[in-house]
Amino acid sequence: MGTRQKEVLVAVLRPFASHGWMKQIQLTIHPFSALIGAALVCLTMLTVGAIAVQGSSSTRDVSAIEIVSDPHPRDFVRVVEDAPFTVPIGRILVVTGMGMEGSVDSTWLTCMLNGSPVLITYSNTDKAGAFHHPISRGLTAMAGDAVFVDSSHPSVKGILLGYLVDA
Repeated sequence: MGTRQKEVLVAVLRPFASHGWMKQIQLTIHPFSALIGAALVCLTMLTVGAIAVQGSSSTRDVSAIEIVSDPHPRDFVRVVEDAPFTVPIGRILVVTGMGMEGSVDSTWLTCMLNGSPVLITYSNTDKAGAFHHPISRGLTAMAGDAVFVDSSHPSVKGILLGYLVDA
């Protein structure tokens, strides 16, 4: 390792060592190995980015979905376990929350879209009853999609909350 490489390495690691976060060590990296490592990281990032999210379709144009801050009450949707909901023609379902009603304090909840799980969450509270977890915007179901929710506990009814917007 040349002196220039050692100087760069020490300059990079010095801030961490001075705060006691790590002890100072000498590390040698061959330039060709670093180049191969960077190429593998880039290839991995490209591969992961090319994988389609389960439940999505390349024919869906989600860029045109209008996110409504205050939807009209007539557009509210509440999907209860054992009662699947089919999104009406010309509408899009925007999911805003998922929760449960029941006599247990914890359970797994699964949101299914056309038979495939698209969201799984674990609900754990200190008391039984009805509650829901907010879901960040972006989970949508298109017209004709069948949406239902399932829980892992027999005495719990899973609930999915959302609203409809025009397609």
